[in-house]
Amino acid sequence: MKKILAVLVGVLILCFLPLSHAKADTRSDVENRLDQIEKELAALKKEVSSQKEAWEKNIGFLKSIRLGGEIRTRWEILDAFDLDRNNTDDFFLIRTRFSIEATPVENLRIFIQAQDARVGGDERDVRGGMRGDLQYVRFQSFHDDNNLDLKQGYFDIANLGGLPVTLRIGRQVLSYGDERLVGANDWDNFGRSFDAVKLIIEPAEGVQVDAWYAKVVEELKDDRLDEDDDVDFYGLYMTTSNFEDVGLKTMDLYGLVLRDSGLDNTMKPGTLMLPAGLVRDLDAKDSATIWTVGTRLVGVLPMLETLDYNVETAVQMGSIGADTHHAWAIHGEVGMSFPDIMMAPRIGAFFAHASGDSSPSSGSSNTFLNLFPENHDKYGRIDFMNWQNMYDVGGNITIKPIEGLTAIIEYHNLRLAEENDAWYGSPRPDLYFMSGKRVNIDGENGVGDEVDLTLQYDYNEYVSFEGGYSLFIHGDLIRRGLDKGGFRTSTNESNWGYLQAKVHF
Repeated sequence: MKKILAVLVGVLILCFLPLSHAKADTRSDVENRLDQIEKELAALKKEVSSQKEAWEKNIGFLKSIRLGGEIRTRWEILDAFDLDRNNTDDFFLIRTRFSIEATPVENLRIFIQAQDARVGGDERDVRGGMRGDLQYVRFQSFHDDNNLDLKQGYFDIANLGGLPVTLRIGRQVLSYGDERLVGANDWDNFGRSFDAVKLIIEPAEGVQVDAWYAKVVEELKDDRLDEDDDVDFYGLYMTTSNFEDVGLKTMDLYGLVLRDSGLDNTMKPGTLMLPAGLVRDLDAKDSATIWTVGTRLVGVLPMLETLDYNVETAVQMGSIGADTHHAWAIHGEVGMSFPDIMMAPRIGAFFAHASGDSSPSSGSSNTFLNLFPENHDKYGRIDFMNWQNMYDVGGNITIKPIEGLTAIIEYHNLRLAEENDAWYGSPRPDLYFMSGKRVNIDGENGVGDEVDLTLQYDYNEYVSFEGGYSLFIHGDLIRRGLDKGGFRTSTNESNWGYLQAKVHF
């Protein structure tokens, strides 16, 4: 019996042995397939994760993009801007700007701004410069073939080297303080930009130091670069707000250097507005280097915070051609605000002075040079005076009749500091600006008296309106100068008015 059982067991083993091998083979294939699927799933998961990361990165970049724009229109009317006739002219300005800002990765910012500026069929560029035709005294740019131009185009690299330093490279606006020496000139339809490299340093909270180099003019001769005739602008500007506990809200300290390597009589865009007595003696081989150091203080009295002040002073040294240069300028303003009474008025008084040259051919230049300013709201809104060889004494009253509306009335008494120097900012440069052409009016330095009325209304955060009127009463310098120059005058005043609308986002 045992023998029979042993034989049966043996037969069963022999019968089922191939089947067990088949099952083992099948299990091995399944395990291999599962392993392969797991690997494919892992690869797919990795790919999905990579795609998700890229998508999130792109979404983050798209979220960082900011669009901006501005449309500004202005109608102006001028009367007797040539000072000797009641001739009236008017024109319409339109300026359109569009900008895009993006931060593709951390610490990298890109900003691009295009501008289209138009004035009565005339076309200008965005760099800014000196005054153009007599009647278009505000258009401080030279002709250009294109209305559409690059206003700004730069990139920022923040936290440079792990330090609180930002590097900015490209075409950019430089605007500092009250823009008496370095400004965007934004009232002008075309404004001013610089091709510059700038370091923005924040060494401590409430302190910022900017250092820059700008190429103002790149001179070409025979289609080749000529370094000898270039114009370069260097600056170091520190501002701090760390003294508010004593009422000093802002303190600025600055040093500026302007180097013009090829002076001539053509007055290229952006170059110096030279003292009148020097221009005729210059040629293309002459050069100028002007150093400017100054300070600006803005604040309130600690014991009477409704009394505010604004003071700026600057000193210049250097050379223009063969002449040494020493000049200075100062501006001061105080104001008292009454926020708790009807229309919240503020009453202010101001004084501005910039040195002139009493002897323009003495071998020493003493006329202050106001570099690249925004003059419009400083020395009379009719824009007949620069911060050069001048005195400006006056006052203003500001009220807010309703929410969003601000009304400003100003008075300016304008005089020359030195009667032997020129009237810088004159709408008649043939009489009062260039040496050799200016009429010598002995004993007269009274340019005139100006009254300005300005209304500003913020319709909402995107739309604003503005209008104004200026009356300029001619001083003895103008009246006697026109008479001595053989010009008949039928008026003793000039008038200017404007209406402006602006939309921005």
